[in-house]
Amino acid sequence: MSLTRRELLRAAAAGAAAVAGAGVLPTGAASGQAGAMPRRTLARDGTKVGVLGLGGQGLLEDPAHTSRAEVLVRRAVDLGVDLIDTARSYGPSEESLGLALEGIRDRVYLATKTHHRGADEVRRSLETSLGRLRVERLDLVQVHNLRFRSELDRLFAPDGAVAALARAREEGLVRHIGITAHYDPGPLVEALGRFPFDVVSCALNAADRHHVSFADGLIPAAVAIRAGVVAMKVLARGELLKEGIHVGELLRYSLSLPGVSAAVVGFDSVDELEECLAVVRDFHALDAEGRADLERRCRLLAERGANWFQRRA
Repeated sequence: MSLTRRELLRAAAAGAAAVAGAGVLPTGAASGQAGAMPRRTLARDGTKVGVLGLGGQGLLEDPAHTSRAEVLVRRAVDLGVDLIDTARSYGPSEESLGLALEGIRDRVYLATKTHHRGADEVRRSLETSLGRLRVERLDLVQVHNLRFRSELDRLFAPDGAVAALARAREEGLVRHIGITAHYDPGPLVEALGRFPFDVVSCALNAADRHHVSFADGLIPAAVAIRAGVVAMKVLARGELLKEGIHVGELLRYSLSLPGVSAAVVGFDSVDELEECLAVVRDFHALDAEGRADLERRCRLLAERGANWFQRRA
């Protein structure tokens, strides 16, 4: 059932109030014992995942390193990573994951994305992904990279992508349906008013508030419909790892935003994976003052184009 624009704005305002009242830690973000990765609720049905997910870019999309990619994936799962996110457009990433997850598929929450907007194309994309990933069912399929409002009517048409994914869910091929964006939160907020997506993945890093902000514009709307929020572009593909800014503080920033369920990072090595795991295993949230300080430190990098993928304010 669709929401009117007024209803959506009212719901988003309620979501903003819920986020503001959540305190320092997002729901489910308690640090817990050192050494154990915190887990948070990802979808409104209560599904939980570890707060650090393995992204399908980085080493996984490099066709020259498929054997190293398999080592990375299996090491991640052995160390407790259970959220793995890829996309049809990430080169050999799906095939690499299909090989690496042989025998351990049931230990992970597996997600992919489709960039198509029409139902027939989405169905073909889904069937290809199932084959490449060597699975009969996916935990999450997301509409990939929504950018403009002009895409919405096609996306939600009777022969559009969302209808195809809803049918796939009815058939048992897909568990959850999601949508992603990293350019402009506006179209994404409108999409949430048209369909109750289970998960929303978007760009959320310490340079976000120097652009049209997903943290301010999207998170309240997602909270209002009880959709999980996955932070992407946490490191901006390394563009924020300058001017004395470190991986740990960037990861802590994104995971400290109230309403965020998890952060997905594409790693280039096992060492990078283990560095981030050390941060989340001893996770301590940044309070509002700490987040604001890191945002100030990222301003210059933002002005230099670190978040090249995001619409400027």
